[in-house]
Amino acid sequence: MDKIYKNYSDVPVAAYVIYAKDTKACADAGGTKQLKTGELREMFLKGAVVDTGNGNFAKPVSFTISDSIGKVGYIVPNSSTATSADIATISAIAD
Repeated sequence: MDKIYKNYSDVPVAAYVIYAKDTKACADAGGTKQLKTGELREMFLKGAVVDTGNGNFAKPVSFTISDSIGKVGYIVPNSSTATSADIATISAIAD
């Protein structure tokens, strides 16, 4: 069984916040600093939440890497059908 360990900088952290700006995964609410793939991966593994704006949050359900670009997937409500949902993705930049 593989384990993911927290380090000393994670001790007081309850969760990491990934800000979704358009299709970008950002480190700040203003969307000025896009996360790198390694940062996004670490945040996903250590329990991140996605701030989708307007006080709404989502829990990431997937992390993938394609062509050195990391992507996080999260579930958003489907506005056309009350009982369905869509998976949205936001992307980091290559390390």
